[in-house]
Amino acid sequence: MSKAELESVSVNTNAQLELKVTKEDVLNVLLEKKENELVEAIEKLTVIKDENEKNSKQVMEDFILSIVNKEFTECEHYYAKDLRSRVRYAWEHLTVYDFNGYDVYDIVQLNTVKNPSRVKQKKVHTSTYTYKVNMRGDNTFAYHLIKEVEDLNGWEGTLNKRVEQKLTKDQIKDLKIAIKKINAFNEAYKNDHIALATLEYELLTLDTNRAFRNKLTKTIIANADLTQLLLDA
Repeated sequence: MSKAELESVSVNTNAQLELKVTKEDVLNVLLEKKENELVEAIEKLTVIKDENEKNSKQVMEDFILSIVNKEFTECEHYYAKDLRSRVRYAWEHLTVYDFNGYDVYDIVQLNTVKNPSRVKQKKVHTSTYTYKVNMRGDNTFAYHLIKEVEDLNGWEGTLNKRVEQKLTKDQIKDLKIAIKKINAFNEAYKNDHIALATLEYELLTLDTNRAFRNKLTKTIIANADLTQLLLDA
């Protein structure tokens, strides 16, 4: 086959391809591309949001464990069974909090309806905590241990031991630093939660989002080369 014949085949093939590519084809590809972008963004932001929540709890745990003795982790507690509950119980003696409220798309509820965009009440009110030092207290905290007694003057059983501890000046300083860090992580979590729910709502309503479809359609109409637009997607 001559060079001229090869070029002719190439031209004809491209022409046939262009004829087969419709505006609907391009629209579907662009919608799929947008969907993939949203899924990827949601996955990344979910990791970041969860990490901020984890870091907030970790700072609280690290501070409390830095000021208590080994009985705190070795013995059973009367008011708290697991370590996280024990930490929070002690933390709430030393701090007070305000609710950092915000509105966010109720994705769980919206997932149960056929057309989420038609739901009137799309958002719910939720909150995180903003902590500060408990100025009404005297910088003391307490916890209650359950100690097994094997032989105490012929008596066996369990004793409820109340442990009370007062913070030193350095520990008060460390508490303020911990509060500042936790509040920063909680604020970041709040912002991540709002952004994540917004992305999830956008993904949930992608198929019924007429405004976005119209925008894509205008882009397609304005582009004469549908094949190239399809390849770029």
